[in-house]
Amino acid sequence: MYFKKITWFMSAVLLFLTLAACGDAPDVAPTSSPATAPQTVQTVPTEAAVEPPEPTAVPDPTEAPEPTTVPTAEPEPEPTIVPTTEPTAVPEPVGPTAGPDLILAAQPGLFPEGIEYDAANGRFLLGSIGEGTVYAVSDDGTFQPFIEDEDLLSTIGLEIDAERNRLLVANTAYIFTDPTLTSQAYLGIYDLATGERLDMIDLLADAPGGDHFANDIAVDADGNAYVTDSMGGVFKVDATGRVSSFIGEAEGVIAPNGIIYHPDGYLLITNTAEGSLYKAPVDDPGSASRVELDQPIFGDGLVWEQNGSLAVVEYVSGSILSLSSSDGWETAVIAAVSPNHPASTIAARGDQIYAIYPHFSELSSGTSPEAFEIVLVEFGE
Repeated sequence: MYFKKITWFMSAVLLFLTLAACGDAPDVAPTSSPATAPQTVQTVPTEAAVEPPEPTAVPDPTEAPEPTTVPTAEPEPEPTIVPTTEPTAVPEPVGPTAGPDLILAAQPGLFPEGIEYDAANGRFLLGSIGEGTVYAVSDDGTFQPFIEDEDLLSTIGLEIDAERNRLLVANTAYIFTDPTLTSQAYLGIYDLATGERLDMIDLLADAPGGDHFANDIAVDADGNAYVTDSMGGVFKVDATGRVSSFIGEAEGVIAPNGIIYHPDGYLLITNTAEGSLYKAPVDDPGSASRVELDQPIFGDGLVWEQNGSLAVVEYVSGSILSLSSSDGWETAVIAAVSPNHPASTIAARGDQIYAIYPHFSELSSGTSPEAFEIVLVEFGE
């Protein structure tokens, strides 16, 4: 959300990012259905039964008797150890697919920037700038901690990797409310069913110094994760946990915010610095190009709609836009608008879109509402 080389623009960008530090990861694109991850089955070895020997025939007195062979038990195999860092099997979806118009998460001090809908377990998941904890929220507002990890600083973007039954969390120091904090940025990986921590990856271990802010996350078909650093570029974390720089200033993306994966093999990335949208092939990030739009769009959270359109939180106007493209996202147009949404990010629930209202202005002033709204988004004609 911020950029080192634009001095005159820095104060305005910091204000934008304070109002909408983004982080929702997109749900699975409408043309791609999550596959069921294979379930690891631990077998308990048993000892082979010992059969009694066949009775031996009485030998002819003139012939030497044949020796009898008594079968022995087969050696017991070593037990299979299932790694504790593997996610559990993907559960079947539960609960209703359609939700209410409004859900209130009554937790003062929460300030949720990221939201995801967990269809497998019938709940919303919310991050927390104020606490770092990831919370689960049901349709009636029932609210409980899901992931409590002392290493979570501020949970910004959330991304469900349904195929691998994982929840990915952008974990970062919230330097916009406390500039004295040391820059920290991690990718937390948790089991979606149990909340067990699978990994916590330091994104800055080999990164240059200066400010960094882990914001939003996308996952490609091979399980590679892409994390926007709103102070510079996009990190790639491969399936082994190796961190590398994916895209940045050289490609024109100096303040990336929202990010989403398309099953045709590319990412769409919002660029806060110029109100633009970039398309970046995962196998050739150097060929990233700017999507032609009919007006600047300062996008935050992104999510696919079932009809193939892209829902975008436009935080400058306080609206949620529905973008469509007929040429593989070389160009895009605004197809519909849902106004009056002071939202940060959005989540797809079947054919419904829900937005979370983070109340960033109150966060900046040191106050908090009694509850945070999860609101159904309806687009006009």
